[in-house]
Amino acid sequence: MTAAAVAHSLECDLDFLRPPQRLGSLLDGATHESDDPGDWPFLKAGDAFPAPLVVTKRPAWTRRLVITKQPASEFYKDEGGKANALEVEVTLVEFNELGEPARTPDDEFIDIPLRILLFFESGKRVDDTDQEIFRFVGNDYDSVVIRNLSRKASVQFRLEKVSRRKDGQRFKLRIEVDQEQCTANVSDLTPIFTNAICVLSKRKHHHAFASESAIRTKEPAPKLLKRDLVKLDEKLSSKVDAMVAEMAQVKYQLQKQTHSHHSHQQQLHSHVQHEHEQQQQQSALAYLTSSDDAYETEEPLFSPASSDMSVVEILPSSLTFAEF
Repeated sequence: MTAAAVAHSLECDLDFLRPPQRLGSLLDGATHESDDPGDWPFLKAGDAFPAPLVVTKRPAWTRRLVITKQPASEFYKDEGGKANALEVEVTLVEFNELGEPARTPDDEFIDIPLRILLFFESGKRVDDTDQEIFRFVGNDYDSVVIRNLSRKASVQFRLEKVSRRKDGQRFKLRIEVDQEQCTANVSDLTPIFTNAICVLSKRKHHHAFASESAIRTKEPAPKLLKRDLVKLDEKLSSKVDAMVAEMAQVKYQLQKQTHSHHSHQQQLHSHVQHEHEQQQQQSALAYLTSSDDAYETEEPLFSPASSDMSVVEILPSSLTFAEF
């Protein structure tokens, strides 16, 4: 290589290390203010104008599924026909970064399909072969989608096997997002459970309302302490004594009324007998009076001119009185 070639090579290397002209002027203290991109350092003519970088932050919203209507705690599957069904309502609830109720704009909301699985009250999932115990009533799939307008879904269903067939275990539903059908990211929506449902066949006695305790296992009778038994015995004794006293009072009143009635009858009988005797005496007196009047008008049996004056004169009235 000749000396000229070596010198040219060294000059090219030095050009690479030299700063550009405009950068050099800036480094030399020269000020340059221009809005023309062509005057910007390191920007060649024809290059695109760099867009400003805008950083946006999405609000920290939270949301969850909430059961706003629980199914009944007991279900008599053999009453009311096929129209007899349970109902559950699920609502999507949203909160903004301040924890206040919020609502995603309608044009940004994506429908959320749900899936329902049958579980026992203990939290154990019912076997796949028995998932048919749960049965939709009506339009099954369309009713299990949370849509934009209402932001809720209502489901009517039946449970076709009594709890007694499953060792007395009660059922509950697990409601979750159907990830296979949903097109949105819904990983923040966790599954929820309904309350426990006891499935029975029919009521033995048809009541208007059956309390929740009727579907639970009967609790054993509470233990009675000795002092409780003593108090109970005292209460029973006092009630028995009161009843005996009341019965004695009633008996006394009955006896008094009976004795009073008997005395009244005796008095009435005596009064009647006395009146009867008085009537007899009055009749006898009236008869005697009438006989005396008759004697005064009649002639004697023997005239005063009779020769035998020693014969006693017998009056007819005397005979009549003797006969009486």
